Amino acid sequence: MSSNVAEAMNSAIAKIVELPIVAMVESIRTKLMQWFCIRRAKAKKLATLPEPITPNVNKFMLRYHLESAGLAVTAVSDWCYEVKKTPGKTYFVDLQNKSCTCNAFQKLMIPCCHALAASRINGIYIPSLVGKMYHVTVFADTYFELIYPVPNQCDEEVPPVVVENEFEPPTNPPGPGRRRKRRIPSTGEQVGNKQKRTTPHKCSICGQAGHNRATCENIID
Repeated sequence: MSSNVAEAMNSAIAKIVELPIVAMVESIRTKLMQWFCIRRAKAKKLATLPEPITPNVNKFMLRYHLESAGLAVTAVSDWCYEVKKTPGKTYFVDLQNKSCTCNAFQKLMIPCCHALAASRINGIYIPSLVGKMYHVTVFADTYFELIYPVPNQCDEEVPPVVVENEFEPPTNPPGPGRRRKRRIPSTGEQVGNKQKRTTPHKCSICGQAGHNRATCENIID
């Protein structure tokens, strides 16, 4: 129920995609070059921190630490624990396999509140439970490569085959109406301060669902 990488990228370049094709590609390249440069500088600052995981993951951990306060933990083995959150509801935590029956631990690769409560009993080093993709070293390696500017056209040798051919724009006619810029939210997804309606619309005359006032055939006394 959250935006993935492709949707986040589409939102960042929403205005860029309206430019002509050459200007659009160059604008995307410039934005990526700036992003990589900013994140490389951020990776250098993060390398000086004592914690090996990124600050955003640390924020998750602090929130989960508060939720883990007061949870009852019972040892099953050296690595497995039973954690009780509410009366009648228990969770099974396996610190060795990094899993919990709430499924948040294995999906996010970040220890949930149940795993943090169990780790305090075990005395395990908590950053070792976090997935490697959240480590500062991996963050730095992700943006290690450089994105170089595109050379000027006058400085490059264009093959004769490309010069002799004439390229025309596509002949596909645009569809009716304006092109949609925002994706359709999923059921129950929070979009800003609004949430997509999950209940059916009701008629404003008779109050029944399945139709509106324009198609209402019920007799009102």
